[in-house]
Amino acid sequence: GLTRVGLHAANALEAGNPRVRRVGGLPYGQDARQRLDVYVPTAPAAVPPPVVVFLHGGNWTYFGREHFRFVGSALAERGCVAIVPSFRCFPCCGLDEQLLDCARAVRWARRHAREFGADPGRLHLVGHSSGAHLASLLALDAHRLARVGGGPAWLAGFVGIAGPYWFSPVANPYMADFFGPAHRYEHAQPVRFAAVGAPRTLLVHGLADRMVRPQNSRELARRLRAAGASVRLELLDGQGHATPLERWVRTRRADDPLLDLVARFVTGTGAARAQPLPEAAEVPDPA
Repeated sequence: GLTRVGLHAANALEAGNPRVRRVGGLPYGQDARQRLDVYVPTAPAAVPPPVVVFLHGGNWTYFGREHFRFVGSALAERGCVAIVPSFRCFPCCGLDEQLLDCARAVRWARRHAREFGADPGRLHLVGHSSGAHLASLLALDAHRLARVGGGPAWLAGFVGIAGPYWFSPVANPYMADFFGPAHRYEHAQPVRFAAVGAPRTLLVHGLADRMVRPQNSRELARRLRAAGASVRLELLDGQGHATPLERWVRTRRADDPLLDLVARFVTGTGAARAQPLPEAAEVPDPA
Protein backbone atom coordinates (compact mmCIF):
# COMPACT_ATOMS: atom_id res chain seq x y z
CA GLY A 1 0.00 0.00 0.00
CA LEU A 2 0.94 3.69 -0.07
CA THR A 3 2.49 3.63 3.38
CA ARG A 4 6.05 4.72 4.00
CA VAL A 5 7.10 1.08 4.41
CA GLY A 6 5.31 0.04 1.22
CA LEU A 7 6.73 2.96 -0.73
CA HIS A 8 10.24 2.21 0.51
CA ALA A 9 9.91 -1.39 -0.70
CA ALA A 10 8.58 -0.25 -4.09
CA ASN A 11 11.42 2.22 -4.56
CA ALA A 12 14.09 -0.29 -3.53
CA LEU A 13 13.20 -2.32 -6.61
CA GLU A 14 14.36 0.55 -8.84
CA ALA A 15 18.00 0.20 -7.84
CA GLY A 16 20.04 -0.60 -10.92
CA ASN A 17 17.12 -0.24 -13.35
CA PRO A 18 18.95 -0.09 -16.72
CA ARG A 19 15.97 1.44 -18.55
CA VAL A 20 15.94 4.68 -16.56
CA ARG A 21 18.48 7.39 -15.72
CA ARG A 22 17.64 9.40 -12.62
CA VAL A 23 18.98 12.87 -11.84
CA GLY A 24 18.04 13.72 -8.27
CA GLY A 25 17.73 16.69 -5.95
CA LEU A 26 17.61 19.53 -8.47
CA PRO A 27 16.43 22.84 -6.97
CA TYR A 28 13.49 24.78 -8.41
CA GLY A 29 13.36 27.23 -5.47
CA GLN A 30 15.18 28.26 -2.31
CA ASP A 31 13.27 26.19 0.26
CA ALA A 32 14.66 22.78 1.23
CA ARG A 33 11.42 21.16 0.01
CA GLN A 34 11.68 22.79 -3.42
CA ARG A 35 13.66 20.00 -5.04
CA LEU A 36 12.79 17.60 -7.83
CA ASP A 37 14.01 14.40 -9.47
CA VAL A 38 14.14 13.81 -13.23
CA TYR A 39 13.71 10.34 -14.79
CA VAL A 40 14.96 9.92 -18.35
CA PRO A 41 14.47 6.85 -20.57
CA THR A 42 17.79 5.30 -21.59
CA ALA A 43 16.33 3.92 -24.83
CA PRO A 44 16.92 6.22 -27.81
CA ALA A 45 13.85 8.08 -29.06
CA ALA A 46 13.01 8.94 -32.68
CA VAL A 47 11.51 12.26 -31.58
CA PRO A 48 11.92 14.26 -28.35
CA PRO A 49 9.71 12.62 -25.71
CA PRO A 50 6.98 14.41 -23.76
CA VAL A 51 7.48 15.76 -20.26
CA VAL A 52 5.34 14.55 -17.35
CA VAL A 53 5.29 16.40 -14.03
CA PHE A 54 3.92 13.99 -11.43
CA LEU A 55 2.37 15.50 -8.29
CA HIS A 56 2.22 13.00 -5.45
CA GLY A 57 -0.59 12.44 -2.99
CA GLY A 58 -0.51 12.27 0.79
CA ASN A 59 -3.47 14.31 2.04
CA TRP A 60 -1.63 17.58 1.21
CA THR A 61 0.44 16.71 4.30
CA TYR A 62 2.70 13.69 3.75
CA PHE A 63 5.43 12.30 1.50
CA GLY A 64 7.87 13.81 -0.99
CA ARG A 65 9.70 13.06 -4.22
CA GLU A 66 11.83 10.38 -2.53
CA HIS A 67 8.71 8.25 -1.93
CA PHE A 68 7.70 8.03 -5.61
CA ARG A 69 10.82 6.93 -7.43
CA PHE A 70 8.89 3.95 -8.77
CA VAL A 71 6.34 6.26 -10.42
CA GLY A 72 9.01 8.34 -12.15
CA SER A 73 10.68 5.17 -13.37
CA ALA A 74 7.40 3.66 -14.59
CA LEU A 75 6.62 6.75 -16.67
CA ALA A 76 10.17 6.93 -18.04
CA GLU A 77 10.00 3.27 -19.09
CA ARG A 78 6.94 4.19 -21.14
CA GLY A 79 8.79 6.88 -23.06
CA CYS A 80 8.35 10.03 -20.97
CA VAL A 81 10.80 12.32 -19.26
CA ALA A 82 9.22 12.31 -15.80
CA ILE A 83 9.72 15.01 -13.19
CA VAL A 84 8.72 14.33 -9.58
CA PRO A 85 8.92 17.37 -7.27
CA SER A 86 8.68 17.69 -3.53
CA PHE A 87 6.74 20.71 -2.30
CA ARG A 88 5.88 22.37 0.97
CA CYS A 89 3.11 20.59 2.86
CA PHE A 90 0.60 21.35 5.60
CA PRO A 91 1.05 22.56 8.35
CA CYS A 92 4.06 24.49 7.02
CA CYS A 93 1.90 26.11 4.34
CA GLY A 94 -1.63 26.46 3.01
CA LEU A 95 -3.10 25.54 -0.35
CA ASP A 96 -1.98 28.68 -2.17
CA GLU A 97 1.65 28.21 -1.16
CA GLN A 98 1.56 24.51 -2.04
CA LEU A 99 0.13 25.30 -5.47
CA LEU A 100 2.74 27.99 -6.00
CA ASP A 101 5.47 25.39 -5.41
CA CYS A 102 3.86 23.07 -7.94
CA ALA A 103 3.54 25.91 -10.46
CA ARG A 104 7.22 26.69 -10.03
CA ALA A 105 8.06 23.04 -10.68
CA VAL A 106 6.03 23.18 -13.91
CA ARG A 107 7.89 26.33 -14.95
CA TRP A 108 11.21 24.56 -14.22
CA ALA A 109 10.09 21.62 -16.37
CA ARG A 110 9.38 23.93 -19.33
CA ARG A 111 12.66 25.76 -19.00
CA HIS A 112 14.85 22.67 -18.60
CA ALA A 113 13.07 20.01 -20.70
CA ARG A 114 15.45 20.26 -23.63
CA GLU A 115 18.44 19.62 -21.34
CA PHE A 116 17.04 16.10 -20.91
CA GLY A 117 16.13 15.65 -24.57
CA ALA A 118 12.40 16.31 -24.03
CA ASP A 119 9.88 18.50 -25.83
CA PRO A 120 8.58 21.34 -23.60
CA GLY A 121 5.61 21.72 -25.94
CA ARG A 122 4.35 18.30 -24.83
CA LEU A 123 4.19 18.96 -21.11
CA HIS A 124 1.58 17.01 -19.11
CA LEU A 125 0.52 17.08 -15.48
CA VAL A 126 -0.22 13.75 -13.78
CA GLY A 127 -1.40 13.56 -10.18
CA HIS A 128 -2.68 10.98 -7.72
CA SER A 129 -5.09 11.67 -4.85
CA SER A 130 -4.36 15.11 -3.35
CA GLY A 131 -1.72 15.47 -6.07
CA ALA A 132 -4.49 15.09 -8.65
CA HIS A 133 -6.37 17.89 -6.88
CA LEU A 134 -3.30 20.14 -7.13
CA ALA A 135 -2.71 19.20 -10.77
CA SER A 136 -6.34 19.88 -11.67
CA LEU A 137 -6.24 23.36 -10.18
CA LEU A 138 -3.05 24.16 -12.10
CA ALA A 139 -4.67 22.84 -15.28
CA LEU A 140 -8.08 24.48 -14.88
CA ASP A 141 -7.62 27.70 -12.87
CA ALA A 142 -5.62 30.00 -15.17
CA HIS A 143 -4.68 32.18 -12.21
CA ARG A 144 -2.45 29.45 -10.76
CA LEU A 145 0.12 29.27 -13.57
CA ALA A 146 -0.21 33.01 -14.18
CA ARG A 147 1.49 33.49 -10.81
CA VAL A 148 4.71 32.19 -12.37
CA GLY A 149 4.29 33.91 -15.72
CA GLY A 150 2.48 31.09 -17.50
CA GLY A 151 -0.97 29.98 -18.54
CA PRO A 152 -3.07 27.05 -19.78
CA ALA A 153 -1.16 26.86 -23.07
CA TRP A 154 1.83 25.58 -21.11
CA LEU A 155 0.01 22.24 -20.73
CA ALA A 156 -0.70 19.67 -23.42
CA GLY A 157 -2.78 17.54 -21.06
CA PHE A 158 -3.78 16.61 -17.52
CA VAL A 159 -4.23 13.15 -15.97
CA GLY A 160 -5.98 12.85 -12.61
CA ILE A 161 -5.96 9.53 -10.74
CA ALA A 162 -8.32 9.13 -7.75
CA GLY A 163 -8.52 12.88 -7.24
CA PRO A 164 -10.82 14.93 -4.98
CA TYR A 165 -12.39 17.58 -7.19
CA TRP A 166 -15.79 18.13 -5.54
CA PHE A 167 -15.71 17.95 -1.75
CA SER A 168 -16.22 19.88 1.47
CA PRO A 169 -13.07 21.76 2.50
CA VAL A 170 -14.08 21.25 6.15
CA ALA A 171 -14.69 17.50 5.94
CA ASN A 172 -11.65 16.98 8.18
CA PRO A 173 -10.64 19.39 10.97
CA TYR A 174 -7.27 20.40 9.52
CA MET A 175 -8.83 21.27 6.15
CA ALA A 176 -10.36 24.47 7.51
CA ASP A 177 -6.86 25.83 8.06
CA PHE A 178 -5.27 24.43 4.91
CA PHE A 179 -8.01 25.54 2.50
CA GLY A 180 -9.07 28.63 4.43
CA PRO A 181 -9.94 31.29 5.21
CA ALA A 182 -13.59 30.52 4.58
CA HIS A 183 -14.05 32.95 1.70
CA ARG A 184 -11.37 30.97 -0.19
CA TYR A 185 -13.05 27.57 0.13
CA GLU A 186 -14.73 27.77 -3.26
CA HIS A 187 -11.35 28.40 -4.91
CA ALA A 188 -10.21 24.96 -3.70
CA GLN A 189 -12.91 23.21 -5.77
CA PRO A 190 -11.59 22.15 -9.20
CA VAL A 191 -15.14 21.63 -10.55
CA ARG A 192 -15.63 25.39 -10.26
CA PHE A 193 -13.07 25.95 -13.02
CA ALA A 194 -14.32 23.47 -15.63
CA ALA A 195 -14.32 25.43 -18.88
CA VAL A 196 -13.80 25.06 -22.61
CA GLY A 197 -10.19 26.24 -22.34
CA ALA A 198 -9.19 23.21 -20.26
CA PRO A 199 -6.34 21.04 -21.57
CA ARG A 200 -7.03 17.50 -22.76
CA THR A 201 -8.04 15.58 -19.65
CA LEU A 202 -7.96 11.93 -18.59
CA LEU A 203 -9.68 11.11 -15.30
CA VAL A 204 -9.20 7.68 -13.69
CA HIS A 205 -10.96 6.43 -10.57
CA GLY A 206 -11.43 3.06 -8.88
CA LEU A 207 -15.05 2.19 -8.22
CA ALA A 208 -14.04 0.62 -4.89
CA ASP A 209 -12.32 3.81 -3.69
CA ARG A 210 -13.63 4.58 -0.20
CA MET A 211 -11.18 7.39 0.57
CA VAL A 212 -12.04 9.63 -2.40
CA ARG A 213 -15.39 8.72 -3.88
CA PRO A 214 -15.63 8.11 -7.64
CA GLN A 215 -18.30 10.81 -7.83
CA ASN A 216 -15.47 13.34 -7.69
CA SER A 217 -14.18 12.25 -11.09
CA ARG A 218 -17.68 11.74 -12.49
CA GLU A 219 -18.68 15.30 -11.60
CA LEU A 220 -15.54 16.92 -12.97
CA ALA A 221 -15.91 14.94 -16.20
CA ARG A 222 -19.57 15.97 -16.45
CA ARG A 223 -18.77 19.65 -16.05
CA LEU A 224 -15.87 19.55 -18.48
CA ARG A 225 -18.05 17.86 -21.09
CA ALA A 226 -20.82 20.40 -20.52
CA ALA A 227 -18.26 23.15 -21.18
CA GLY A 228 -17.16 21.48 -24.41
CA ALA A 229 -13.73 20.45 -23.17
CA SER A 230 -11.97 17.22 -24.20
CA VAL A 231 -12.21 14.69 -21.35
CA ARG A 232 -12.03 10.91 -21.00
CA LEU A 233 -13.30 9.18 -17.86
CA GLU A 234 -12.10 5.69 -16.94
CA LEU A 235 -13.77 3.97 -13.97
CA LEU A 236 -11.91 0.87 -12.77
CA ASP A 237 -14.07 -1.93 -11.43
CA GLY A 238 -12.95 -3.33 -8.07
CA GLN A 239 -10.01 -0.95 -7.63
CA GLY A 240 -9.51 1.14 -4.51
CA HIS A 241 -7.74 4.39 -3.78
CA ALA A 242 -4.14 3.18 -3.92
CA THR A 243 -4.59 0.22 -6.28
CA PRO A 244 -3.74 2.09 -9.51
CA LEU A 245 -0.30 3.21 -8.32
CA GLU A 246 0.41 -0.09 -6.56
CA ARG A 247 0.43 -1.71 -9.99
CA TRP A 248 3.21 0.64 -11.15
CA VAL A 249 5.77 -1.13 -8.97
CA ARG A 250 8.57 -2.55 -11.11
CA THR A 251 7.59 -6.20 -10.62
CA ARG A 252 3.96 -5.55 -11.67
CA ARG A 253 3.94 -2.80 -14.28
CA ALA A 254 5.08 -4.66 -17.41
CA ASP A 255 1.54 -5.16 -18.69
CA ASP A 256 -0.47 -2.77 -16.53
CA PRO A 257 -3.36 -1.43 -18.65
CA LEU A 258 -3.64 1.84 -16.70
CA LEU A 259 0.03 2.68 -17.15
CA ASP A 260 -0.34 1.86 -20.85
CA LEU A 261 -3.41 4.12 -21.05
CA VAL A 262 -1.61 7.02 -19.39
CA ALA A 263 1.41 6.53 -21.65
CA ARG A 264 -0.77 6.50 -24.77
CA PHE A 265 -2.55 9.64 -23.60
CA VAL A 266 0.74 11.45 -23.02
CA THR A 267 2.81 10.14 -25.93
CA GLY A 268 0.10 9.18 -28.43
CA THR A 269 0.05 10.48 -31.97
CA GLY A 270 -2.42 13.23 -32.69
CA ALA A 271 -2.16 14.65 -29.17
CA ALA A 272 -2.80 18.38 -28.93
CA ARG A 273 0.42 20.30 -28.50
CA ALA A 274 0.77 23.27 -26.21
CA GLN A 275 1.65 26.56 -27.85
CA PRO A 276 4.88 28.16 -26.62
CA LEU A 277 4.52 31.24 -24.47
CA PRO A 278 7.22 33.79 -23.70
CA GLU A 279 8.74 33.27 -20.30
CA ALA A 280 7.82 35.99 -17.82
CA ALA A 281 8.91 36.93 -14.35
CA GLU A 282 6.94 35.61 -11.41
CA VAL A 283 4.03 37.94 -10.66
CA PRO A 284 2.35 38.62 -7.31
CA ASP A 285 -0.75 36.65 -6.37
CA PRO A 286 -3.69 39.03 -7.01
CA ALA A 287 -5.71 37.19 -4.36
